[in-house]
Amino acid sequence: MSQKKKTAIIYGLGRAYREQEEWINEQFEVTGYSDKKSFAVDGYISPDELKWKEADYVYITSREYYDEIKAELIKAGVDAGKITSRADLIGEVRNAELRDAWVIKKLREIPAGKVLLDAGAGEMPYAPYCSHLHYISQDFGKYAPNDMQEGFRTGVDRWDTSRVSITCDITRMPLEDGSVDVVLCTEVFEHLPEPLLALQEFSRILKKGGTLLLTAPFCSLTHMAPYYYANGFSKYWYEESLKKFGFQIDEMEQRGSFYQWLAQEIHRLPEIAQRYSHYDMSREDRETLTDSLKLLHQLDQMDAGGGSGEVLCFGYMLAAHRE
Repeated sequence: MSQKKKTAIIYGLGRAYREQEEWINEQFEVTGYSDKKSFAVDGYISPDELKWKEADYVYITSREYYDEIKAELIKAGVDAGKITSRADLIGEVRNAELRDAWVIKKLREIPAGKVLLDAGAGEMPYAPYCSHLHYISQDFGKYAPNDMQEGFRTGVDRWDTSRVSITCDITRMPLEDGSVDVVLCTEVFEHLPEPLLALQEFSRILKKGGTLLLTAPFCSLTHMAPYYYANGFSKYWYEESLKKFGFQIDEMEQRGSFYQWLAQEIHRLPEIAQRYSHYDMSREDRETLTDSLKLLHQLDQMDAGGGSGEVLCFGYMLAAHRE
């Protein structure tokens, strides 16, 4: 016998709501809607009236502005204990966000005027954060999303690397010895047949004392095929490999946990089921997945130190210097 649904007033009726609408209706008995903007929908409640309305939850749809909206609602008299979101209930996958935040922070810490090489830069997502640096980008320039249908693809029809500074093999770059202050290499090593040769090349072009900022997955799925040669790298691989080429690791940060990794793959299950088994998830199937995500989120919160990441995580982010 299924449990009675909790009641919820839905706050935020824009794109985030449309993306979550089916899931929201499966999870809650919706008793009203609210938003800063007035909407012509049945059950609309103005934000200043929410504090008077009975419901188990006030559910905020926006992920980007959740904290801001929550603060405004509390100020307006809404019980903080009733305010929730999808992330509060089943967690959220923040693999790319965690990596981007770490990389951007490191880039902003680099003194102005330093020479930075973005190795395997692709479409150069970090270039906007390097305006204070002498930015050089490199890519091998061969990946084309539509050439191979296996595995996950980039989600775009064209992968444009035409604006990179240098198109060449990452293991043989036309740069002088000791000419670079910082090498940035993010999510590239799994796409290299011989990543140790790339480390050797980084060591060659970096100045003594120069910095290597490196991220790669610990356990990834096939993507950007056919240029995919490893699922990932453990922290022990970094510890063993970097010292061979004169690098000293200054910082190595684990990204995610065992539970977060499993949650990420559960989120992918409907796509995998449809693509390979030609099966569309039923409502009951989706409820089962949601229950699994709720359990993983609870276990992840209990794993406060992220210790489960030593078994499985998204990947590692590290800063090292050339001795």
